[in-house]
Amino acid sequence: MFFDAKYETIYIEEKLINQIEKFWLFFRQNETKLIEALYNKDKSFLKEFEEQINLVFYRRKKDIGYSFLFRDNKKIFTIYFGYSSYVMTVANTLFDYSDKKLINDWEFDLKKSRKYVLFAGNKPL
Repeated sequence: MFFDAKYETIYIEEKLINQIEKFWLFFRQNETKLIEALYNKDKSFLKEFEEQINLVFYRRKKDIGYSFLFRDNKKIFTIYFGYSSYVMTVANTLFDYSDKKLINDWEFDLKKSRKYVLFAGNKPL
């Protein structure tokens, strides 16, 4: 028997919304640092980013799969939910609250596949 993820509103609670708001504040304040950390493979800042995203997914049982792709002046942040309705629901809610006051042109994506690399993109010259 295969399990397909389904959207579960039970996961959307006040604590989650508070964590999402804190995440977007962090993201907005550190957007440039995040981009540079990805280009420079700065593990210390990427660890800090991971800590922030884990605060949003506080009920997770496994690490959250995510990746970044920078292409054609667009920054793409993808979260992979696999078969987890929890991750799918929380990621969907997180992206619904995405901050519209970001410096760069961001696209937020949710995919089922778990095959990913952390970052793909070339630093602009």
